[in-house]
Amino acid sequence: MELKIKENIVPYSAVILMIVGAIVLNIIPHKEHELSLTGTIDGHDYVDLGLPSGTKWATCNVGATTPFFYGHYFAWGETKPNKYQHLTTNSETYGKSCKWLFENGYINSEGNLTLEHDAASQNWGGAWRMPTLEEIQELRSNTKTTRIIREGVSGRLLISKINGNAIFLPAAGCRISSGIGDKKRYGEYWSASADVSDSDEAYEIFYDDKIYCCRARLRYLGLSVRPVTE
Repeated sequence: MELKIKENIVPYSAVILMIVGAIVLNIIPHKEHELSLTGTIDGHDYVDLGLPSGTKWATCNVGATTPFFYGHYFAWGETKPNKYQHLTTNSETYGKSCKWLFENGYINSEGNLTLEHDAASQNWGGAWRMPTLEEIQELRSNTKTTRIIREGVSGRLLISKINGNAIFLPAAGCRISSGIGDKKRYGEYWSASADVSDSDEAYEIFYDDKIYCCRARLRYLGLSVRPVTE
């Protein structure tokens, strides 16, 4: 006997499985996947996430023309992307104490990069700069996040808990030696702040499938830069 299958009818059990799957995978409804745009400064778009400090975050990485491009990779304290070798031996700041960094004009008295050595400031100009440790901590504390794929690019959507506006951080990985590691898996974004307890490290935003945190990272590695403005 020939079985007749009704088209376009989803079994009840399949609906339950889809709902449970969405909960387990922390999938945000599609309407919340929309990215935000508040304004433009010096040709670069930004989003107001309603943060207490008033800091505005750019929609793109330095070197990218859309939120879904990775952009350039920078060693910490360097303003030109190194496309070939990210090594301890050719880093300007790796192994340098905060005393040396301050005396040579790399950081200010608060331990943050001066504008002369700030990749965002030097590449975008105007009021743009790299975020401080306090500002990446503020971003983390005031956003909810989920892993998504947009325009074929894996990354994290950061949605403000304050006003619902959102930015996307693509999982660009990091450049080490002559290759790029963990692309499509990890997102790593420099802050302007040196780790004052370690002459090899500075602070970053880091995420993978489970973690979304601020931590110290080796300065010679090539990471993404997401600028901020007042």
